[in-house]
Amino acid sequence: MNLISDILDLSKVEAGVVDIHTERLDAAEVVKDVADALLPLATEKGIKLRVELPGDEVIVETDRDKLRQILINMVGNAVKFTDSGDVRVCLRRTNDSRLAFVVSDTGLGISDVDLERIFDVFQQAELREGDIPRGTGLGLAISRSLAILLGGEITVTSVEGESSEFTLWLPA
Repeated sequence: MNLISDILDLSKVEAGVVDIHTERLDAAEVVKDVADALLPLATEKGIKLRVELPGDEVIVETDRDKLRQILINMVGNAVKFTDSGDVRVCLRRTNDSRLAFVVSDTGLGISDVDLERIFDVFQQAELREGDIPRGTGLGLAISRSLAILLGGEITVTSVEGESSEFTLWLPA
């Protein structure tokens, strides 16, 4: 069912028929909601899920469901590919009037070669010997497209074998 849902989402994005419903919302509340939803998975794996939020409201005008979908994918991937240590989700205001939703982990990291293709449809980072595929390779492609529709972008940095950091940048 998840595969079918992802393919339908991707088809809508590619066809340009995704409806964006913006509203004023507290971005910190969305981050907390996503962390709460994924905490059981992190706990089951024995990793810590840490959330760092500003002390006050962070109001943004965006599509709540699309923002949540992107963050569920980013945080879900971090939990999925981290076998020990922690996953951190931080919300920050930047000096250039943007919000940064930063998801970092102590997971497998991503090679430079794979960094160039992980946002492509049906692409995943190269599996290590003995690993089994852990998804469809659609989540990051959909997330990047949705980020662009919301006026933002997703960036990534990684050190293979050590960690990854994905950042969703949105206009504040």
